[in-house]
Amino acid sequence: MKPIIYILSTLLFLSIFTFGCSKSATGHKQTVRIQSNVENSNQDLLSQSNLIIEKRLKVFGLNDFEVKNVENSIQITFNDSINLDEISPLLTSKGEVGFYETYDRDSLTKLLNNNDKLFSLLDIPLGKEISPAILGYAAEQNKAEIDKYIAAHYVSKPGNGIRFVWSETPDKNGKYALYLLKNKPTLTKSQILTSEIQDLESKNPDLMIQFSDSGSLVWRNLSKSSIGKPIAMVVDNQVVIAPNLMSEITSGKCQVTGRFSKEELSYLKSIINSDELPLEFTLMK
Repeated sequence: MKPIIYILSTLLFLSIFTFGCSKSATGHKQTVRIQSNVENSNQDLLSQSNLIIEKRLKVFGLNDFEVKNVENSIQITFNDSINLDEISPLLTSKGEVGFYETYDRDSLTKLLNNNDKLFSLLDIPLGKEISPAILGYAAEQNKAEIDKYIAAHYVSKPGNGIRFVWSETPDKNGKYALYLLKNKPTLTKSQILTSEIQDLESKNPDLMIQFSDSGSLVWRNLSKSSIGKPIAMVVDNQVVIAPNLMSEITSGKCQVTGRFSKEELSYLKSIINSDELPLEFTLMK
């Protein structure tokens, strides 16, 4: 009887040891690779992108990972389990950030021909509860046709005219808002000092953006001249938020608040607190 017990105990020990070694060896490692959209990309630019992505991931709150260049791509190995859908934008987003003045929808529509096809392609909002900077709404499947029409019929000189920009996320009806922005940003990422999440443990955290000295002066003058008007924060050509400025802001700070989750604010913080990628990347499947 004892030999059987010894054999069973030995087998149990070996199975536990083998399982432990296997888990230790493989862990929860996940490897992701992003490919540069430029063939034979400059290795210096790849290395620069490598460092930017590494900083983004650390600002986001990740530490146990490795980033390295592999030919014309960058490979990221995570030693812990991650949500790839949550992480992938940090790897491929250009990281361009700007604050834009806006046009008023009612003023603009008076200048357009009532028969303009653009009106039939969009759901035009009614009522003062809708931001005056929004021209209209459209479903995801209709955005490409609208973009094509705008590109063909609303050509303006570089740096002039209207910049039509879609909202980052759809509204409660599943439609995206098309904003009317001035062509050039009034404030850019170069004028942002840093950003920090406030009240992270609350149900409604927010992101506080601190401008540099030069940015603070521009922000103060902009807020003073734009009281009652929307100012749009744009990240990678998508409007993240466009609140109405209610008063002159002398603190040199901008508060991003509202419907954002902790993960969304962490993403914005990571993008704002790191440089723009010098190359464009695509996530390899």
